[in-house]
Amino acid sequence: MKNLITTIASVMIMMVFLLQFINNQVLHNKIMNIDRSVNCFKEIAKQEGRLSDIREEELKTMISKYVDCDESEIAVMADDKVRGRGEIINLKVEIPLKNLIAANEVFGIDDDSNSGIYCCNLYTTSEYVAR
Repeated sequence: MKNLITTIASVMIMMVFLLQFINNQVLHNKIMNIDRSVNCFKEIAKQEGRLSDIREEELKTMISKYVDCDESEIAVMADDKVRGRGEIINLKVEIPLKNLIAANEVFGIDDDSNSGIYCCNLYTTSEYVAR
């Protein structure tokens, strides 16, 4: 009977680690999709000399598809001024990530503490030539 109880307890503990591994893979895929989206819009900002308000909304919409959050929770900070050829464009995006730990109740972590902010801070050189 003791062996059965310890086996069940061991399997339950191992299941927590398996759930966390799966959760890490899901988070990795979300972060990779976010990075791909931000990099795509960085290239657009490079060609246009800045990231316009319309492009910011497109970026927020694209990121909110990958992450379970509202568009209003995503913060995009970009230069408003049009940068000419050779000038630096700064693009910073902050995205809230939820459910970082899979079995947070097991470890006594509440849902509010089980979140974080992923920050992308990119710099690029403008290729915009004013006509």
